[in-house]
Amino acid sequence: MQSAEATCLSLCSLAEQHADRGMFQEASDILTFCKSKFPKHSGQSRLWMATEARINYDRALLQGDMDKAHTYVEQLAAVDKSEADYRFALNMLHTGKYTEVLPFLQKLLENSREKVSLSGGKTSAAEYQTRVLLALTQLFLLLEDPVAALPYALNCLTLSCSHYLDHVAALASLHIAQIQLSLGLPTKAVNLVKRIMVQVLSHGSLYVQCCARFLLVKCQLAAPKHEEDKSRREYDLMQCALPALDTIVKGFRKLGAINKTRDALYYQAMVYDELGYTIERNACAAECCELLQRHPVHNTSSSLFVL
Repeated sequence: MQSAEATCLSLCSLAEQHADRGMFQEASDILTFCKSKFPKHSGQSRLWMATEARINYDRALLQGDMDKAHTYVEQLAAVDKSEADYRFALNMLHTGKYTEVLPFLQKLLENSREKVSLSGGKTSAAEYQTRVLLALTQLFLLLEDPVAALPYALNCLTLSCSHYLDHVAALASLHIAQIQLSLGLPTKAVNLVKRIMVQVLSHGSLYVQCCARFLLVKCQLAAPKHEEDKSRREYDLMQCALPALDTIVKGFRKLGAINKTRDALYYQAMVYDELGYTIERNACAAECCELLQRHPVHNTSSSLFVL
């Protein structure tokens, strides 16, 4: 029995790792094999059912398909209630229900002080609590109130460091960098992002890596605007940013992250325009407009890491 559970957990972890890299078909194949080894109503079926629901939910959220996202939350609720509650809150963030989501997240934060069950296994409330704190940070960033977001990001960083949750600490640091950028402190944000970029690139999902790279580019290009002799330095930084922006767009495309792909293309078009590269600017603008026509934007705001 213990060997069966370990095997199922390993396969589920492998499937999640492939999904994090944008390899959704491979993740599906692994889960299909897992289902054949551990059919429904077996003791381990809850593990792969929860994993499948999480992967499908994450993909639906990336693609902006909120109907599917709501469906997968309902599926997840049958096997992992606490995880479903957290992702229900993310759905509210994505659909702009900010007034409703604030008390809901505060309640989740209060409940997370007790032990919670995630993916069928017992764990401390620390990891769950840090994710709720990040969601609260995202909420206030969406409300364009970075000062109110800062305490939640700092609490998340403190909690994750005290429990050796290095990846979560890196996410919290990225949110703090986003806050610094919003407050007009791009140089400090650049230093912070560079400090944790190795952790992000080593252990972060493809989506988080692209978001971190995108944030770094925006911070680097914002920094010269606060300097006296900025013209030449700004031109050089924009030239250096072009390969990074290409990588970012390719990563978002691979994940099917439509909104983020559009945002990156729009930013890339602005950089090309500043450099006077008309053909490249028009190509990016045309692709951005095509995405807008195929996938109209219902909620103009988007958070940094809603997953």
